Amino acid sequence: MNVKKFFQSLQFRLIAIVVAIFIVSNVIVVSAALKLAKSSTSDSVELLLNSVTDSAAGRIKGETEKHFRMLEALALMDNLRNPDIQLIEKCREMTRISKNSSEYENIGFYTLKGEGFTAAGQAIQIERAYIDAARHGENFLADPAINPVTHVLFQIYSVPVYDENKKPVACLTANVMGETLSKKIEELSFGVSDSVIKVISRKTGHAVASTQFDDVMAFDDINEIADKNLKPVLSKLMNDEIGSDSFIDSKTGKQMLAAYRPIEGTEWSVLGICAYDDFYSQISKMQVIIGTLALATILISFIAVWLTMAISLKPLKTVKDAIDDVATGDADLTKRLEKHGDDEISDVVVEFNVFMDKLHDIISQVKNSKVTLGYAGDKLQESTQNTSASITQILANIESVHSQIKNQSKSVHETASAVNEIAANIESLEKMIDRQTAGVTEASAAVEEMIGNIHSVTDSVERMSASFSELLINAQNGIDVQNGMNEKIELIKGQSETLQEANTAISAIASQTNLLAMNAAIEAAHAGESGKGFAVVADEIRKLSETSTQQSKTIGEQLKNIQTSISEVVISSEQSSKAFNGVTEKIKQTDEVVRQIKDAMLEQNEGSRQISDVLNLMNDSAHQVKTAGTEMATGNSAILEEVRNLQDVTTVMQQSVDEMSVGAKKINETGEELRSIAIEMEDSINEIGGQIDLFKV
Repeated sequence: MNVKKFFQSLQFRLIAIVVAIFIVSNVIVVSAALKLAKSSTSDSVELLLNSVTDSAAGRIKGETEKHFRMLEALALMDNLRNPDIQLIEKCREMTRISKNSSEYENIGFYTLKGEGFTAAGQAIQIERAYIDAARHGENFLADPAINPVTHVLFQIYSVPVYDENKKPVACLTANVMGETLSKKIEELSFGVSDSVIKVISRKTGHAVASTQFDDVMAFDDINEIADKNLKPVLSKLMNDEIGSDSFIDSKTGKQMLAAYRPIEGTEWSVLGICAYDDFYSQISKMQVIIGTLALATILISFIAVWLTMAISLKPLKTVKDAIDDVATGDADLTKRLEKHGDDEISDVVVEFNVFMDKLHDIISQVKNSKVTLGYAGDKLQESTQNTSASITQILANIESVHSQIKNQSKSVHETASAVNEIAANIESLEKMIDRQTAGVTEASAAVEEMIGNIHSVTDSVERMSASFSELLINAQNGIDVQNGMNEKIELIKGQSETLQEANTAISAIASQTNLLAMNAAIEAAHAGESGKGFAVVADEIRKLSETSTQQSKTIGEQLKNIQTSISEVVISSEQSSKAFNGVTEKIKQTDEVVRQIKDAMLEQNEGSRQISDVLNLMNDSAHQVKTAGTEMATGNSAILEEVRNLQDVTTVMQQSVDEMSVGAKKINETGEELRSIAIEMEDSINEIGGQIDLFKV
């Protein structure tokens, strides 16, 4: 067996399918196992990273809160809040307290102006960010820095000092040793030797604390010195985010893991870095081992399946050889195969023998039918020739009928055109009658509406005439009332003059009374003690006189105003009388015009009634003409319908003849094809007979 035929064989395809299923199943199982292992390891690693960075953040937060609590407790001391105690004494006391702990380089006290004293007692004045924070009542936390005097690394914490009114009055600071925070996290790690944990200031980028203390002393900006592949992680850290990522160290080419989280209450974040292989190296080894075992298993499976298939498919080769003998040999249908075993291949051998038995019977029957089929072919060819002659005669008759129907269809079309033209003329006449009827109806409606409007205008004119009569009477009454009012105004004018004279008399009496009161007062003064009572009476009379004089003046002024108003009313009354007279004259003129309009509307009403009668007569005539036209249209429609029916029948007949002609032509063509098929069938029968004779039955 050559190689190409082997690859095309059923044996190879079955082996390939089994091996492919085995490979796919192994790949799925191995991939799932590795994925689960990696997922489990990733969860554990992420949990470890988060746990360590969270622990570091908690320690740093606890340390900063401890120093702030200490300073806030000191800020509540009465000595620091007492303004009578000197500043130098407060500074010395804070220096003494700082000596109690090795964590503090010094504890300082400053006024909000920055005034204070050093530990040596030297007066200083500073302006720092923590002084400004105290002014605003805020705590302050600085990054580690080198003391320029002592050259020691320290870190400043500060809180404001409040007076009794809760108002900031001073600033309390603590210089904490710079390595304090680093010591809090130096024992933390990710369980590997080369891991590092740093506390980064998001404001400056400097390391505030680190398990590698040299990073703190370097004062480098981590954004500038960090590996370029680490910068995306630093960007998230600077944005106050929490998470973990992996990156490739560009110097060593190793994959690294980084975790980061902010420290609450500060501008710092924790950054932890460790090697990826410290956690995932075992998974890589497991991948190599599992891959090797899978390849070995696949190879063994291929060999085992190939041997099994070769043994199992051997009987099929016997079946194949037998079929080749039937196909290429002497076509002996009497050959049979022997059965070996009870498997599926043996069942194929049994079924092959059954198939050969059935094929033997079929070929025997076909041989017997060959002669009969030859006679049938001869009869079919003879019948085909007779059918062809009959169809030719039918075609000639159909052509004759087709010509007669065509002439009849032409006459029917001409009749239909004439009837259609008559129908169009009748339809045009109906439209003209409809337009005339509509015009007469509209004109009649317009005249009726005009008559109604004339009635309405006449009624309005009559009401206007009555209104003008009433208005004329009311105007005359107004003139009478105005004249009566003029007389009353004249009477009031005379009475006001009388009041003016009375007021003049009252004024004169008041003057005399005042003079009498003055004389009485003089006489009372002459009488001495006995005249005191009379003096009081004289004084009251004098006051009454003065009041009367004042009231008399006021009344006089009011009377003058009243007289002025009465004069204006008299003038207005005269003008009103003239206006009433003018209105009366205009009302009389308008009433005359209204009466003339009323007469004209009566004449217009009579003329409109005559026009309406004429339009009604025209409308009746138009309806009669329309009725006659409708009857004509109905009769013409019936004629047109009959013509259309005749035209449709003619068309159907013509289509039927056309279809008959086409059918006859197709029958003729079919007869020719049938004759050809009969000839071909005879040839095929002879050829099949020759082939069947090859079989041995």
